[in-house]
Amino acid sequence: MKEQRLPPRYESAIEELKVMILSKFPDVSFEVGRAGEGMRGYFLYVYPEYSEADEIAELVRERMTQLILDENIPVYVAPTASKREIEARRARAASSRLIE
Repeated sequence: MKEQRLPPRYESAIEELKVMILSKFPDVSFEVGRAGEGMRGYFLYVYPEYSEADEIAELVRERMTQLILDENIPVYVAPTASKREIEARRARAASSRLIE
């Protein structure tokens, strides 16, 4: 995604969420993108090395809700499988079809 300058309050909120996530999942990577049409705010895309999406979502759920509802800073955390993990899953699926 294209590098963009975020408004300071969004930048601060996103940095806080990143720190929370990295404290438990140090191998993840991130991308930030504007929310889609009809939405305001930003998405923080999180790419875990392994299938940790549910754990990441649970970790930040309360703080993300506070940011959105109490502080009016709509930042949505979106954990997604990394490209490497998707490729590994496809390879495993293809290999299991060959074995059958």
